[in-house]
Amino acid sequence: MDPLSQLPTFCILPWIHLNVMPDSSVIPCCVSPYDQIFGNGKVQSAMDIWNSESFKQLRKKMLAGETHEGCRRCYDLEKSGFKSMRQEMNQDFSQYFDVTKKTKADGSLEEMQLKYIDIRFSNLCNFKCRGCGPTLSSAWFDDYNSLYPESEASSLGTKKVKNLSTDSPLFWEELKKYIPQADIIYFGGGEPLISKEHYEVLNFLDENKLHHIELRYTTNLSQLNYGNYDLSKIWSKFEKVSLGVSIDDIKKRAEYFRSGTKWNQIELNLTLLRDKYPKIIRTVNCTINAMNVYYLDEILDYLILNDFVKPYNFHINLLLDPNELRIDSLPLELKKTITIRLKKLKFKLSLIPKEYGKICNELENIIHFMNLNHLNNEQENFIFKTNKLDALRNESFLETYPELSELFSK
Repeated sequence: MDPLSQLPTFCILPWIHLNVMPDSSVIPCCVSPYDQIFGNGKVQSAMDIWNSESFKQLRKKMLAGETHEGCRRCYDLEKSGFKSMRQEMNQDFSQYFDVTKKTKADGSLEEMQLKYIDIRFSNLCNFKCRGCGPTLSSAWFDDYNSLYPESEASSLGTKKVKNLSTDSPLFWEELKKYIPQADIIYFGGGEPLISKEHYEVLNFLDENKLHHIELRYTTNLSQLNYGNYDLSKIWSKFEKVSLGVSIDDIKKRAEYFRSGTKWNQIELNLTLLRDKYPKIIRTVNCTINAMNVYYLDEILDYLILNDFVKPYNFHINLLLDPNELRIDSLPLELKKTITIRLKKLKFKLSLIPKEYGKICNELENIIHFMNLNHLNNEQENFIFKTNKLDALRNESFLETYPELSELFSK
């Protein structure tokens, strides 16, 4: 076992990975806070960013076993027992630990070998989920400016849709050169299945016979087609395709939290994946937040009983931002009620440990995280934002979530 894997702060990603956001900024990885900007392709080359002071310091700190502010979300998850992005990447790419030996004293690297590529080509999205914002969803732009008319919303400019290939064409052309090196290409968004650049990359991979590269997605599954592209034919050429469907709730609650959702269409596409796309690895990514944690038993029952996902492919994430939607910001009495519900669910699932062992562990971690700390002063912000968005979107929290009316009791 490599000694680096034993360091609680080490992550292989700064040696093999680049995360590019729709506005051409580069952050350490997809779970890093958006304020951890290490460079921008509009004014820098990829190699300049790769060996920027920020990246060099990050590598030096990791090799020294020191913490870094850009990795705090992984640290927080690990404290609560959840498997973090850091741990997953160290496991998936353990074969590349030796590349760290090429790190110079100042933290720089002579070569950029990208084995895991995460390029968010655009923030174009047809959803405006309550836990998201304009950085990764163009649909959020107007609501955000209405929520915060006097804030830094003006820094968003007048451009709803940010696009890497059109806003930074030279940077995009440079990045294309590194695609053949990849083991895994991750497509996020925005919504990747409505992004033309996503299909351009698929064409590039196909034309160059790079079908060994694993394709990973996070998608809202609102549609499985784009123009004349037939995804089923394209995906069938690749050795491994993993489709992670973001489902934070079901039916009318899904349409509320992930505004833009047409649940009948999601259900239809889930059925299509189940019945017509047998080679594709189907997973569900459920981000646990203040609005859905109470209903987790219903969500699980629906998805698993319909065979839309296998229990071992139901992945639980924790929402860590914005604060007012974190489960550790819930009122104390509501936390007690939810704790009881989750313990009952865990007991039921524990009777089938082979299938539900992973979920049982995650339920215990949810309970631990929710009750470990209490974020004060978030309820007022929750009420303000919820009421404001309800008015903008002609929705009603209390009608959708009557069981959570305590969230509006000061």
